[in-house]
Amino acid sequence: MIGPRRALLLAALLAIGSAAAADRRTLLLRAPAADHPQLLAQQAILDADPDGLFERDVAVVTALNPTGPQRFEAVLVGKDGREKLRRTEPLSLQALYALIDAMPMRKAEQQQRAQ
Repeated sequence: MIGPRRALLLAALLAIGSAAAADRRTLLLRAPAADHPQLLAQQAILDADPDGLFERDVAVVTALNPTGPQRFEAVLVGKDGREKLRRTEPLSLQALYALIDAMPMRKAEQQQRAQ
């Protein structure tokens, strides 16, 4: 039996499609409601740089869970399907990009694009 955290993560990955999940990093945003202040703040931060997210192959998925914990959560899942980060506060673009850009797979992507 899988726990509720893994079940939600699995549901989000299935929602964007397994083929797409393998080609993208997924930033899962979870909140109890669409008007949750931290969710709105995170979405505004991400909306400020769609090109940076695109360049880093980040798909943003929002999961509303009104019956679950009444908190915001951001979970970054790498292209390998593993959880890379989990936070209960909105992430800055600088923190998100620094984490992604330090990943070995991202470094390899940058080298490949430079050639």
